[in-house]
Amino acid sequence: MSVRADIDLGSTLRRVGDALHAVLHWWLGELAACVPAGLKEGLSALRGRRLLIVEDGALYLSDAQGRRRELLGRIDGSPGGAFAVGRRKKGEMRTVTIRLPEDRALRSIVSLPVVAERNLAQVVGFEFERLTPFKREDVDYHVRVLGRDRNTRQLRLELTVISRALVRDVVRAAGRWDLHPAAVEVAGPDGVTRVLSAVLRTEEQSGARRTRRIALAVLSGMAVLLVMAALVIPLIQADREIHVLTTRVAEARRQAEDSARLQKAIEAAILDSQILIERKRGTVPVVVMLDEMSRLLPDDTWLTELVIAGNELRVAGYASSATSLLGLLDQAENFSNAALRSPVTQDTRLNRERFSIAVQIGNHR
Repeated sequence: MSVRADIDLGSTLRRVGDALHAVLHWWLGELAACVPAGLKEGLSALRGRRLLIVEDGALYLSDAQGRRRELLGRIDGSPGGAFAVGRRKKGEMRTVTIRLPEDRALRSIVSLPVVAERNLAQVVGFEFERLTPFKREDVDYHVRVLGRDRNTRQLRLELTVISRALVRDVVRAAGRWDLHPAAVEVAGPDGVTRVLSAVLRTEEQSGARRTRRIALAVLSGMAVLLVMAALVIPLIQADREIHVLTTRVAEARRQAEDSARLQKAIEAAILDSQILIERKRGTVPVVVMLDEMSRLLPDDTWLTELVIAGNELRVAGYASSATSLLGLLDQAENFSNAALRSPVTQDTRLNRERFSIAVQIGNHR
């Protein structure tokens, strides 16, 4: 009986220790997320990291510290073929970074109007299937700004695209050897490009949910202990004071409610008068908006829809280049913050691009 009790106690202590370790790991991870990316990369290079390199159809595990590389093993899927070079040691790092070769990714140089930089991710998402031969849901990509041409008002971008299926296969192969990919890099002549993969985000979210459940259980236990500690407060003294406090609170609440009603009435009257003044000052006449639209739009552009909703103007129609209209509308005197409302489509019958654009009425720059 004594031996069984000692075993149960040891098992319970180990479970509590594992839960506290998971909470500490989650807390340190949240603190690490606040560290700037440049400083984090520099610290990673100093302390070393593990690379899972894809090369010639095989996976190679390498220890990287600064510019030094040490080959640890090769993963080819067979039971005896993994880690033929080197041996894994107890306590060895299991978090790895996937590094793809340059020929397993697509790098292309594209141009967009400078105004697209404010909503770069949104614009690239709308234009992705026009800029690349891939479907957006089949790949992950990274966009890097290379330069800006002030004369042509064009943005020069480098678009790096990788296959999600390739990343998923590497993640599964790594999982069979208890390796946990945390990032994806693409090698290139001018260094590496870090690409955020939806496959890795899914894995991280499942791990984060498990950690949050453990943390919630620990915090709930602590909350129960705090409630139990609060029950020791003497209740007799509270009973003597409750009547006096109730009377004072009721009187103070009545006065506060009267003051609040009066304050709300005053604020409502002031707000109504200010709204009328601001509307009169800030409204752009419809005739002025139509005149400016007719002067801005090129001759080969026509509209099929024009809607004014509050301080937003929505237009849809056909044009030779829908993205070029963003720059024209954004430079207008009475319009600002032009953005695409839906992906641009090509009408082969009219040989035009169908667009839908929303702009803010009034110059809010």
